[in-house]
Amino acid sequence: MKKLLPVAALVLGIAFIAGYQYRVEILDALCGTTPPAPSAQIVEALENDAMILDVRMYVETRREDANLILIHELRHAALDYIANTYNIPEDKRLTISREEHLFDAQDYMNRKQARKVKPSIPKTYAEPEKQQVSSSAASLASTRKQLQMYQDLAQKVLQDRKVPKRTKSKEVEGFVTRAMGLLGL
Repeated sequence: MKKLLPVAALVLGIAFIAGYQYRVEILDALCGTTPPAPSAQIVEALENDAMILDVRMYVETRREDANLILIHELRHAALDYIANTYNIPEDKRLTISREEHLFDAQDYMNRKQARKVKPSIPKTYAEPEKQQVSSSAASLASTRKQLQMYQDLAQKVLQDRKVPKRTKSKEVEGFVTRAMGLLGL
């Protein structure tokens, strides 16, 4: 019995490592989902300079948050595009953790702005720790400055590609503002 305990621990350890390494595939198998395309097709697309965005959300996501999550992931793809298009050296690119920090701040600011247009969007994230991380990231002046630099660069890229400027969304008027407008005040 004493000899079986170390062997069982070793087997369980190996199973845990293998399960962690292949967690996405295991979850796909358990949930009955399949990858978006066969591996050979994905490799061929990448060889032809395709950009593939595979967003899989295994956690329960509130409906209101789905678009904000998609925008967050598209921001990563846009930054990759800019870095590759303008041949930014690897050592000058943002680390994944810094990129996430910046985008968490942008997510927070986007949520605040989106609530002005669509008040049904919740004020806070479903997870309290996400709310704390995002709001503190947005409060740093250095983060806002770096975000502005990337916004300006992205705007330049869009202008070069002759993409029309973004139109400002109409903010929802409150009862008092509407009433005063009707009264001509």
